[in-house]
Amino acid sequence: SLCPSGQRYNEFGECDEQCYSAGSLGQPQRQRCPEQACVCARGLVKRGDSCVPKSECYKCSSGNTTLPDGGYSVDLAACQIVTCDKGRTSAVPLSVDQMPACSLEDERIAQSAPKAKDPNRCCYRASASACSREEVSISKLDDSCLLTSPIRVPHCRGQCPQASPLIAPRRSDVVAAEVAAADSS
Repeated sequence: SLCPSGQRYNEFGECDEQCYSAGSLGQPQRQRCPEQACVCARGLVKRGDSCVPKSECYKCSSGNTTLPDGGYSVDLAACQIVTCDKGRTSAVPLSVDQMPACSLEDERIAQSAPKAKDPNRCCYRASASACSREEVSISKLDDSCLLTSPIRVPHCRGQCPQASPLIAPRRSDVVAAEVAAADSS
């Protein structure tokens, strides 16, 4: 054969399809060429000096990654999604729901709390309600111990580290409640 590998001899004046022809709107273009020339074999198109499959035409480079046409990658360094469309890259910021958790604790808490982007990293923090201490009124200590009158005990609300929601009443509170109940009867 007179032509290099991946090409065929064309005596009909048909030119190679080009990957990035101006005005192609994503479609390879054919032009008229001088008769009797080597052109890309059927199913291949010209990219630079090579003949490649059409699927190779519109690849994109993003950092150290090559994306196929229609492909995407997540760039956590820039906190964005990079997409490839007909050889052109575009990027959109990641939404909070697309970001990874900053820690396992954030991931755990986020199951029941809203997420917020960390201002310094591409990850989310769980926006747990703050820990607050309040008093609640209880009328029984457990299923077998009903109180004659309710007592007020400290209670943690929100995300309190290393604490149970109900703090056991001090013995002096229970004694005072018992004395008050005995005085009122």
